[in-house]
Amino acid sequence: MSNSQSKIITWNNLEFLISGRASFAENVCVDLGCFIKFNQQINELCFEMNTLSEKLPQNLPSELKFRVTKCEGRYSLIISCMASELYRNFYDFGCEVFEMVLAKTHLPHEAVDEAWTKWGRLIDSQTVLSHEKQVGLIGELWTLKRVATSRGWAAALESWHSNATAEHDFGLEDYDLEVKSTTSESRTHMIGSLTQLLPSPGRDLYLLSIQFTSAASNTKNSFTLSSCVSEVFTHLSKLDALQAQFSQRLSQVGWKQEHMRFYDTSFIARSKPFLIHVDQNCPRLVVDSLHNIPANLLHRIELVAYRIRVDGLGVEDGTSRFLGILP
Repeated sequence: MSNSQSKIITWNNLEFLISGRASFAENVCVDLGCFIKFNQQINELCFEMNTLSEKLPQNLPSELKFRVTKCEGRYSLIISCMASELYRNFYDFGCEVFEMVLAKTHLPHEAVDEAWTKWGRLIDSQTVLSHEKQVGLIGELWTLKRVATSRGWAAALESWHSNATAEHDFGLEDYDLEVKSTTSESRTHMIGSLTQLLPSPGRDLYLLSIQFTSAASNTKNSFTLSSCVSEVFTHLSKLDALQAQFSQRLSQVGWKQEHMRFYDTSFIARSKPFLIHVDQNCPRLVVDSLHNIPANLLHRIELVAYRIRVDGLGVEDGTSRFLGILP
């Protein structure tokens, strides 16, 4: 085989070599510096390839290691894995990177990013909700039940996430609700855009701040995300159309029924919820906040996210002012 030819070792053969418990280097293409190496002393499986500079990929998966070495004026990008239980998956990933490099369609760091983007699309479709999103969904379900108590389940479901791009969590008769939940000791909430705390024309907007804290599973009045979802389904047990509507709303916020077993962390209420009127006294950033930025630069700002602390603002659940808005 000439140096310009290439052949990637099969997984079965690679696994056999690794089982021999000796270090080795498998040539894939000398011209492009492509090698698969195994360092027995540190249990490291590597994919190595020539590159043009010290530039690393933009996406750096946490279980993989990336480094660029220089020898005799040549740079080599090395991606490695030291978790033996991940070798099989790492091999598939590395082969995909090599195939793009060998086809000369991508530079090595570009090939890593391209491969990881494709893998990420597969992973994202099955990823369970993060802790923050679980807490956020629990808060929305608390609100859904509260709205259903005074308005009925049909009206409550209609008001919740009316579509996948709805700016605010709940749209009621003459006002909107943005629900923010946290497990922190202070009422600190993440705001994800310049429009999230922007009232719709002619409508009031309220921020509903809810605090939870982790608890033992046997704690009185404790609940999990799974139990909150199951409770709503129980309420809708004889209402097939509303069950379907509830399932559709859940899917919009990332819930998958097959992941229920992952959502067993127990919580209890840390304090009573507060309602904060979103007006000039509410800390927020909106488009008008950026009026000092020239228009030719403003359109280049694509994402603004920030945290606000609302301790001491608004009215507490149980007070007449709170119940006048959200009975």
